[in-house]
Amino acid sequence: MQNSSGNRVYNAWRSSLTLRRTVSDIKAIAQHWQQERDLKLIIISDIGLMTPDNSEDTRQKQFAKIAQQLKSMAVELRMPVFCLAELFGQTDSNEKGCPGMSQLVGSRHIEPDADVVMFIHREENDATGKAELIVAKQRNGVTGTIDLIFPDYAGICGGGICL
Repeated sequence: MQNSSGNRVYNAWRSSLTLRRTVSDIKAIAQHWQQERDLKLIIISDIGLMTPDNSEDTRQKQFAKIAQQLKSMAVELRMPVFCLAELFGQTDSNEKGCPGMSQLVGSRHIEPDADVVMFIHREENDATGKAELIVAKQRNGVTGTIDLIFPDYAGICGGGICL
């Protein structure tokens, strides 16, 4: 598949057989695609669906190990790795009801290894195409909120995310 910029997009999750990958599986695919297809970026659609190397660990330990392994893989491959994660619970107690670190599943285990943690927030039932990108953590920079606008907004949905 090719995006509008002419860049190639590859998907290693086309069948149910490829779900529940370990970091080792992803690393092997990435190394191959880095050589064969000039891979520049890895996106993990849900870190919570990844399979740990040791399924006997508590889920908290599993999250911590997966996050550490993904960080190591990114450093070794010299490639950014974007990991999407599920939010749970009520939004942080702020005036706008925006998501925060406390809603990130496994946050206390993911956050230490993350260089950047961001959230996309839009008001419920807002059909204007406006949203906010909340930079909650930035290891080498500033945090804050960036206003986003999606021109010709018709509803951008995929993988459980709707803007």
